[in-house]
Amino acid sequence: MRMHLPAVSAALALTAAMVVMPAHAAPLQLSYSMTNNGTSNVTTSTGVTTGLAIPGSYTYGNFHGALTNPIINPNTLIPTVYEFYDDFVFTVASSSANSITSTIDFGDLLGISNLQVRLYNAAGQTSLPVVGAPAGGVIDAWSTAISYGGGNGTVSVLPITVLNAGTYVLEVRGNITGTGGGSYSGSLNVAPVPVPAAIWMFGSAITGLFAARRRRAV
Repeated sequence: MRMHLPAVSAALALTAAMVVMPAHAAPLQLSYSMTNNGTSNVTTSTGVTTGLAIPGSYTYGNFHGALTNPIINPNTLIPTVYEFYDDFVFTVASSSANSITSTIDFGDLLGISNLQVRLYNAAGQTSLPVVGAPAGGVIDAWSTAISYGGGNGTVSVLPITVLNAGTYVLEVRGNITGTGGGSYSGSLNVAPVPVPAAIWMFGSAITGLFAARRRRAV
């Protein structure tokens, strides 16, 4: 039995066109940062909201200098034991749902302990960062606290999460342990959903070609 190679090649080309590869990593801009210096909570703002292209990969991170007045009794200030909160605000413009994941790079986690990440909807928030529970609740709760333990590699801090069009906050908190400060770096990845659609269509195209060939052979 001889297959029609041009037809198969066309099906493969169509499937390859549907599977779009992510672009090169772009920065996810820091929008708000709150530092607890032991005397007061200081919030800085760039007001930047990053629009996410789909698919795409985005890096995020920040450097915090050493605290000039380390926390002695943090519960007299904000109701947590964390020394900083960083917010990365981004928008998903597509009308269809999209898949978000995030990791932290161990190689860039220096002088920071108890680092945690969560995700929530920016709608309804009166101010950022949100120290307690955000209006409307969270999408992904605080991740397990992580600290640098040596070595490289990445650790997942957000599960695969499906988002609709809207504005969201990726929030990071932690403690500064380095005598000269501390830094962290992570990656946020977004992909179209449903991912298996292209695979299903590829299988259907190949099956259709074989079925047509069998009919002609009868």
